[in-house]
Amino acid sequence: MASHQKLCGFYASYKGINPDAATVGEVWSLTLEVDGVLFFSFPDLSSGGVNMADVQQTVGFLARVPLFQGLKKRQLERLARHFVERDYASGEAIVTQDKGGEGIFILVSGGAEAIRERADDTKAVVNTFGPTDFFGELALLDDGLRTASVVTTEATRCLVLTRWAFLGVLKEDADMGVVIAQELAKRFRMALEVL
Repeated sequence: MASHQKLCGFYASYKGINPDAATVGEVWSLTLEVDGVLFFSFPDLSSGGVNMADVQQTVGFLARVPLFQGLKKRQLERLARHFVERDYASGEAIVTQDKGGEGIFILVSGGAEAIRERADDTKAVVNTFGPTDFFGELALLDDGLRTASVVTTEATRCLVLTRWAFLGVLKEDADMGVVIAQELAKRFRMALEVL
């Protein structure tokens, strides 16, 4: 059996539906690994497709995230279908400095700190995050290492988007990439002004 068929069967079994119903054509996105965590992003096949209430809720949330505020509703809807929700306990590392980064994280609830370990083994909190804050945006564009660890300060829920899913969406809508690139440029300019 091909690996994509195994994945469809795995998903169907996980959802408690007939594995034959989970065909490759019904799988709209497969994201593999984000910072050592496997993510599979599939439509809810048991209800015949993507749960629009969840997508619309995600769209409403993404519209409040500064990185995506310039996007049109249809662009947000396309992007929303590719996010995966993840929960983290207080004190848990979401990402680890010097490990590979494969996507962006947006805090839905809770809080976290970016902690940079220096060459002399001292640590410094370089940023704090709350709802609608995001980190890892560079990982959407390249496969470089994480520049800091991000550790939760309380129970935290994040939306995660992998580079592969993001690039796939950009292939469908190049205008979205321009809007996001402009927002990233503003963010980098602000960071440089602080230095």
